[in-house]
Amino acid sequence: EDYLIGALSQSDKSLEGEKASKEMFLDFSKPLIPQVWAGNYSKETYLEQVHIPRHVKGQALLLGGFLENFTMTPWYVIPILYIPAVIYTFLLASRAFGPFYSLLLYIGGLCLWTLIEYTLHRFVFHIDTLLPDNRIAITLHFLLHGIHHFLPMDKMRLVMPPAKFITLATCVISMMRQVLPDPVVAGLISGAFSGYIAYDLTHYYIHHGRPHTAVMRAIKKNHLDHHYKDPNLDFGVTSAFWDHVF
Repeated sequence: EDYLIGALSQSDKSLEGEKASKEMFLDFSKPLIPQVWAGNYSKETYLEQVHIPRHVKGQALLLGGFLENFTMTPWYVIPILYIPAVIYTFLLASRAFGPFYSLLLYIGGLCLWTLIEYTLHRFVFHIDTLLPDNRIAITLHFLLHGIHHFLPMDKMRLVMPPAKFITLATCVISMMRQVLPDPVVAGLISGAFSGYIAYDLTHYYIHHGRPHTAVMRAIKKNHLDHHYKDPNLDFGVTSAFWDHVF
């Protein structure tokens, strides 16, 4: 089967001539974000290069210096931060509706998360066709999701940084509160946050774990196909349901 893997770094001398020029996109010995900005790449060149996965030894730098700490998130931060939020929002819903109806809202939130996951991944993170052809948009795209396709096995950038998740969650919750009572929103969010936790931990596992069940092997295959075969397919991570629907 055909998988795309790019050069390890600009010090890789195994490529020559035109192919080397095409492969050598960024220098891994330097912070990547300033290079994307300074490179002023065309949209076509950027999208072609960022979707060729690279595997590097050690930790690539994004911003360098003190700011580098904000670009890295260990997987265990996700349950530590968000399980208390799940419990709190479920309790808020329970005060208004009792445990049974709160559980129904929780399940509804889990289902809602699968759609949010698919929608964000396909229409926000992969906004490729609508991406403006300028350095600001391209640099933001690289920071938002391009880095993950460029370095798909980077352990410290496989789960969503808290700042990014909180920003996205605030936008979604604000929209929900415009049309639903707060206790309903709380119940749905408790389930949606649980779905998010499952999503990020599953995402980390399918990149670095060895699944022992048919279901997890299928999930891993679909997601790695998304990275190494065609980034325009298989947007669902925890479920392929919406891929089939759309």
